[in-house]
Amino acid sequence: MSENIFSQIESWIRIVKDANESLATVMRHDQDHDNWHRMHGDAPCTSEADCAAKRAKYAEVKDEQAVTKGDLPGHEFHGNQYEAGEGGGGNLTPSGHRPLNEIARDIEKVWNANSKNGVHYTAKPYLDALKQLHDIKDNYMFDSAKSVVNYLLSNMGTFRGEGAPALKNELKALVK
Repeated sequence: MSENIFSQIESWIRIVKDANESLATVMRHDQDHDNWHRMHGDAPCTSEADCAAKRAKYAEVKDEQAVTKGDLPGHEFHGNQYEAGEGGGGNLTPSGHRPLNEIARDIEKVWNANSKNGVHYTAKPYLDALKQLHDIKDNYMFDSAKSVVNYLLSNMGTFRGEGAPALKNELKALVK
């Protein structure tokens, strides 16, 4: 086990020298990367090849998830209790807040409008997870919606612009 730790530290030191970043920054990015894999239900990657295989698997899943209401032949969307549409109700969740996927879409819209690089790469997996959630009491794979919101908030340091503070406050209120 200690060999593995020393190997990881040597790897971080090489990255620090190459990237001209602090060791703390590199370690945080590495932990975020591991958390990203965990969020997808996998163990952290063990090599570049392993990471590439897992990213390819996630891309396949994302393609399958791209099918939306009305995409299936013969399927017509009539609304539901959360979304507007024929027969649909209001747009609050059973917990009494706006649906998380609506909040996520608003965050993405504001972030992309106010940043030349769009959503920060450390926040993107959590924002993508939030798009799959509806209520704060839901789960995303093995994580609670509250933990996804907390992870997103901790990675929203570059989120700025008109509406950004209100959206951050809306998320913070959900996890109190």
